[in-house]
Amino acid sequence: MKLKPETIDRIAKPLTMAGVFLLFGLGRWFNSAVIEKSPLIFSVQWSVFYGLIIGVIFFFMIDMMLARGHLQTKIMAVKALLIYLVIVVPFNGWVGAERLLKSPIPFILESSLLLVLILISMFVDSGQKKTFAFNGKTDLPVKYLRRHFLKTLLESVFRLFPYPEPVGLYRLGNPGPESPVFVTGNYDLTIRRVAGELKNIDCWLLVCDSRGINIWCSTLANHFNTGKIIQAIELTGLPETTANRHLILPQLCAANVSLKEIRERTGFICQFGPVRIRDIPIYLNDRQNNAVRKATFTARERLEMAGGTIIFPVIFLVFVFNFIDLKLLFIILPAVYALSFLNALLYPFRFIKDIRLWSLFLGLAVFGIIHVLFNIVLNIDALVANIAISTTLLYLVNEFEGWSPLVKFSVSGSYKRAKIEINEQACTGCGRCMEVCPKGVYKIIGKKSKVINLAECISCKSCFTQCPEQAIEHSARTLNEAFGGI
Repeated sequence: MKLKPETIDRIAKPLTMAGVFLLFGLGRWFNSAVIEKSPLIFSVQWSVFYGLIIGVIFFFMIDMMLARGHLQTKIMAVKALLIYLVIVVPFNGWVGAERLLKSPIPFILESSLLLVLILISMFVDSGQKKTFAFNGKTDLPVKYLRRHFLKTLLESVFRLFPYPEPVGLYRLGNPGPESPVFVTGNYDLTIRRVAGELKNIDCWLLVCDSRGINIWCSTLANHFNTGKIIQAIELTGLPETTANRHLILPQLCAANVSLKEIRERTGFICQFGPVRIRDIPIYLNDRQNNAVRKATFTARERLEMAGGTIIFPVIFLVFVFNFIDLKLLFIILPAVYALSFLNALLYPFRFIKDIRLWSLFLGLAVFGIIHVLFNIVLNIDALVANIAISTTLLYLVNEFEGWSPLVKFSVSGSYKRAKIEINEQACTGCGRCMEVCPKGVYKIIGKKSKVINLAECISCKSCFTQCPEQAIEHSARTLNEAFGGI
């Protein structure tokens, strides 16, 4: 049964917050009072505070994942809480329980600091957050054009959590009525990267609601779709701003966008740009260049994905070792991150192609290496840490496969070979399937589309969704795992 939004607000979120508060609070108390032998008053006081902070974060995270309500405000509040946890909690551990017990002043000061951080984060730039859409009279904010290493790093690590920006129509350079119009989603990192490639081009940038998620993922989850593009066109007053009636869409949204419906409802004709943001200049110089149509998974791209793949296991490990021994996390977390990056580098070169067998092989190999290193060489009992690291590796290797653009997106279909049949009588050889396929499965031969590389098909649904003559019969047409409907 699908819960209504008001039911979630009234029942599910408070229950979640209470449950997380109890679990984390009890875990922190157990670790502090039983394992570390801290005084009772101190352990209770800080376990309540610790549980409350984590509970509030999870409370806001529910809305973040649903991408509803005053999302930007809640994101800022969560960021303030995270700043508190990163800076102040380690400070408490460094100062020590005995010193903090001598006076309630540290507790009061830290509570006040937390409150101030939340209030500042919620109300800074509040005028901007109340505005849902910006029209074409607005220049692209400078924040999207500046290099921001720390922000990029954090958004890459926490890329599973939405980070939305307002819907808007922005100017880059000095565009005229006939300048090109690029469409993108409202994930902050995506906007900044698109802006970086377009900053020397006179054009318009239409930011649509993708629920703060990247285009590929939001498309497959039906968050970025035909309706969101039409909504952005209407909200931003695009028809009144530009005489150009052509939109350049991200190629990876092709699986969930109806060009015909957009044209019928708005009068705009859509074309698909390149797969990679960095290829936009190449695409503008040569729109027939098929090289910009194929997905890649370079070492740099794999390392970036590796940093985000592991975030859920890390949260789980922090939760579990909150009950056992937080000190072990200083061994476990660096190890699992290092193994995640190592797996990313080895991914295309693995000698076992079946990802399930590969994950099992790596898990057993790492378990053996850690056992020999710690138990035999260093004579240190590391069984608990070894089990945590090895089992986490099993998860992240399989999860990384799903983050790759080189395999099928569906969990149940990720190991199934696609079946494709083309009705040659219906096919007109328009080349649309070849234009939207990120794996080079199709080629126009003799004015007809031919399947030349079936093994590369990732069942993304783009080809038959965009075929104007419905000439492609694809086995993925019956897969419904990732879509709520096209």
